[in-house]
Amino acid sequence: MRSAAFGLAAQQGCSGADEDALGSAPSASDAALPGAVPAPAAPGEHPEPASRIGSAIARSPAGDRLYVAHEDLGVLRTVALPLTKDSEISELKLPGAPAAVVAVGDRVFVTVRSPGLLMAFRADTAGLSETGRVSLPDDAWGLGLTSDDKTALVTSAWTHKVSAIDIATMTQSWSLDVGREPRGIAFKPGDKSAYVTHLVSGGLTRIDDIDTASPRVSVVALPAAPLRTPKARAELAKLAYAPVLSPEGDRLFVPRQALGADGIIPWNGMATVDTMLLADESPLAVPSKDMNIRWTGDFPRVFGENGSVFAMHEQWLTAPAPTQRRAAFLVARAAIYRKSTRTLLIADEGGDDLVELDAQSVDPSLKPLNR
Repeated sequence: MRSAAFGLAAQQGCSGADEDALGSAPSASDAALPGAVPAPAAPGEHPEPASRIGSAIARSPAGDRLYVAHEDLGVLRTVALPLTKDSEISELKLPGAPAAVVAVGDRVFVTVRSPGLLMAFRADTAGLSETGRVSLPDDAWGLGLTSDDKTALVTSAWTHKVSAIDIATMTQSWSLDVGREPRGIAFKPGDKSAYVTHLVSGGLTRIDDIDTASPRVSVVALPAAPLRTPKARAELAKLAYAPVLSPEGDRLFVPRQALGADGIIPWNGMATVDTMLLADESPLAVPSKDMNIRWTGDFPRVFGENGSVFAMHEQWLTAPAPTQRRAAFLVARAAIYRKSTRTLLIADEGGDDLVELDAQSVDPSLKPLNR
């Protein structure tokens, strides 16, 4: 439940361990943060949701409940806020393992992996009551709702599909075949197009005209860690679970592992957050014309002047860009943009860490601000 723990911190919009408990009022600088506690809604209206992109955990727009998709137990948990050791917790058994949950207004949407489903519930004082479900390709995983709450997109990982669902009727509008292991979803401003990340490839799937019966699919290249990767290996990437769109809608951040990047112990990939400028879909980081690997002073100090055969794998990239002594993260299972500080918060499922990165950096993963 590491991604759930991340949601407790990231959706709160906290900046340190000494912040108030979840559910306290935000500061003025955090008022626009997607995870900030919402202001009271006008009579008959619902406050804005914390997020329309699914994760293992979601907070109700009113800020009084957490919804947790518990894959291991196959249940959707409701946890009363503010969060204390005595918080009331209830469980709703689902037909299969849930993957992602989104709470909008008084409705809660959950993807179920097997059988592939999108389920809809209505929340009231009595709990959750099902209002509809739609069958989807198996392994329904990622979930995202358009800003008008009329359309949901769902990625199905093992069956490599992306499906659109009409929320009003809970019917499937279309389903498309895409590359292997589609996971995260990010909508372009205007909700006419969306980007889908993959676990086993560096390119992004772009889907246009998602509000029509004939959407168009293309692949957008996004070089992985171009400052640290030879051009021939720039498309090798993995584990892109959680794309993040900037609040202005002009940048897309993709945390993942760059398999072609050079650095210390690079065989299993190097952590990277690759930024795409949406105006022309170009990468923010521009690779150098030359790429050189050189030994630094650390090499002879650690291994001696002669070194060893094994030590040949312990390389530092000193030109044209720095590398990481310690990776910023191993598996970026979930991520969110913190508007008040212009930083990214990333839940590292592989390292049990919550990492804060500079979203304004050309390569945010090179130097974590906090861990």
